This record gives sequence, C-alpha cells and structure tokens, in this order.
Amino acid sequence: MDISSVRDYSLVECRITGHQHYGLTVHTIAGNLPGYVDESAISDEDFTPRVCWPSKGERLTCVVLGQAGGGRLRLSSRPRDIELANSVVDVAITLTAWRLVRDDEEGAGLAEFWRLPDVVAVLRWALRRPAHSRDHARAVEIVALASTAIKDSLREVRHISSSSRGKESDADHPSPG
Repeated sequence: MDISSVRDYSLVECRITGHQHYGLTVHTIAGNLPGYVDESAISDEDFTPRVCWPSKGERLTCVVLGQAGGGRLRLSSRPRDIELANSVVDVAITLTAWRLVRDDEEGAGLAEFWRLPDVVAVLRWALRRPAHSRDHARAVEIVALASTAIKDSLREVRHISSSSRGKESDADHPSPG
C-alpha cells in the first residue's frame, strides 16, 4: 500500500510511534505508512492536555484527512469523526451537503437536506463540534426546525436535550466520559 492509494475520509488503524509538540506521530498498521494526528484532532475536546494523549505503542483508529508534506497522512482520532466515517456511505458527499445547508442562511436548501439518508449522522457530528463553532451553532438552529422523528433519533444517542426539543445540544452541557 502506498500513500496515494489511501482515500480521504477512509478509516485506518494506526500505532502511535511518538509524541511531538504538534501532536501524535503514527504509522498505519496496514502498509506501515507514516502519519500524524494534530493535537487539535486527538479528541472531541477543544484542547487535550499532553498527559491525556494516548500512549506510544497504543493502537488508534483514525480518519484520513489528507496528505501532508513529506509523504505523511494527516489524520483525526476524534470520536465524532470516526463515528461519522463509520455511519455514512460517503463522507465527502455528506460533508458537502452539510456545508451547503450550513452556509445557506436563507434556508432554501433545507427541504432537500431533510431527505438525505445521512441527515441524522451529519447533525450528530455537527452537534458534537465545539459549541463556539459555525457547524455547532447552525446544527442547533437546524435541529430546532427538525421533525420529531429526527429529534428523537438524535435524542436516542443523547446529542440533544430532551427538555429543549432540539434547541440546545448536550454538547452545551458535557456529560462525564
């Protein structure tokens, strides 16, 4: 396997080879390709202290974000990114559809968005983004307009508060763990 054969948004199993000032260095299990996980992409938190980083030698599931200079893979080990990659048919198409509706302040594309097969998965992902992010803020607005079925699907995995009926996400009130 060479780096050019690895698709963006694919899942890869890695082994952590070290800690650097910028994040984790890794090698893929299949193909032994070098890569890194930027410190901002280690967890769903805005900041993960170094003492909480996974240990050298540990296995880590990652999503490929692209290629960096030096023939290395840019990776994310954020649980929300792993979940999205595991739950949709095509991450690139799903995120493109999300960006269109996220940036559409008029709401003209919202009716089409509701018909997407991956609407719940992408909303779940967006609601888990940092509370100050554009993705999170827009997801909260969109969920407030969602059908009861979509709200219930999101609530089943505890991403929106049951009392707010979609006006507030649990990301605003993080649960332990």
